[in-house]
Amino acid sequence: MKAGQIVAWAVITFGSIHAADAQDAGPIARTLTREATRLARAPGFGDQPDRGPSDARWTKLGRHAGEPVAIGARAQGDVRGVLHASDADAVEIERGTQIIRIARADVCDITTQESPVTRNARWGAIGGLAGLGVGFMMNVAQGLADVPVGGRTFTSGATLATGAMAGFTIGWLAASSQPPPPPRFLYADYDRTGCR
Repeated sequence: MKAGQIVAWAVITFGSIHAADAQDAGPIARTLTREATRLARAPGFGDQPDRGPSDARWTKLGRHAGEPVAIGARAQGDVRGVLHASDADAVEIERGTQIIRIARADVCDITTQESPVTRNARWGAIGGLAGLGVGFMMNVAQGLADVPVGGRTFTSGATLATGAMAGFTIGWLAASSQPPPPPRFLYADYDRTGCR
């Protein structure tokens, strides 16, 4: 009985191996083989560091010229100023009349801070739009007509203006009471050696 099981096992095993050899490799197997061969032949491919998204962010720094930034540098520590220019191997910061050039290898990160006035104005505008919506809804509720209230007549324009001013004020005050926003990273080096 045991010999019969061994023979059956051998026939099934060798038959399935022969069937697998007879099948053509699928498109995924061919692609994996082709890519493995290409990567194995690439000279020094493993020696190049993968900078990843930091390279893309470095090339986009030119868009932020004229913005106040803070640079965390390995040699100089924190440097604050206005971003003057950037090229492939350095960034230039303007501090008053002086321009400081910092090599890319020395840069740990570059951040910018949103102005509190800009944030307050944005929330004021959002509040103003909400106030316009409330004023419009009040006009709809009043039948879009002049309605005397306490001996005075409020027109639809006055209702809209009052709603917009109230909304803007509420939005501005709500934004003013919030803590300052966190810095926005324009660039961060993945190799944090020597950075604080």
